[in-house]
Amino acid sequence: MPFKLLPLLSPDIPSAITLTCASFAFNPIRALIFPTGKPPTTLSKMHASYTTALSDPSKHALKVVDTETGEMAACAVWTLSPARGEEEWDRAKEEGGMGGLEDGRREVLEGWVGWEWGARRRIMRGSRWWGGLHPLTAQWQIAELDSLNTLPKYQGQGLGSMIMEWGVEKGEALGVPSIILSTDVAYGFYLKYGYREVERRVVDMGQWGGSGLYKNVFLVREGCGR
Repeated sequence: MPFKLLPLLSPDIPSAITLTCASFAFNPIRALIFPTGKPPTTLSKMHASYTTALSDPSKHALKVVDTETGEMAACAVWTLSPARGEEEWDRAKEEGGMGGLEDGRREVLEGWVGWEWGARRRIMRGSRWWGGLHPLTAQWQIAELDSLNTLPKYQGQGLGSMIMEWGVEKGEALGVPSIILSTDVAYGFYLKYGYREVERRVVDMGQWGGSGLYKNVFLVREGCGR
């Protein structure tokens, strides 16, 4: 089945939102955050986030299309973020909030997204020590895969690899390191691209009325080509 990697465009946003929701349909943490499904306000925030990604030069929104049907099979956003000082991190967290999930269950968000912000801050504020001077702006940079979503029926067909290869090549060309937040399920996939684990959290979902353990892993890949 032929696929093609293309830039995500404004008319693609509704399909990207549908795809993103479908890819998280069986994610146990998301089910705990939104036990009755995502409310319209959250979908509106997702639309605003994709719209911002298309107009922000530091963000690269991508899609993979099934060329036989024209269907969007996967989408992703890569972001080039500058290294931040402590005040900048405080401001970024205040602006970023709960990542558009504010309408979900507060106790789950504070336990899950709160840790995510803290871990990202610990890792990324040290990015200057493992490289990443942007050749044009002379600012320390780090690339982050904000999201990588694939429709369930297309999983296992190499679409994620197309998106990862684009990001790895971009990072190497700029000489910047990159960071990814992964579930334990996708952990091995990212290791194949030279990422290494730097922080992990295992959560007992029973504290929020769920069952079992949920694992999140932050991985980094050092910059090349400096």
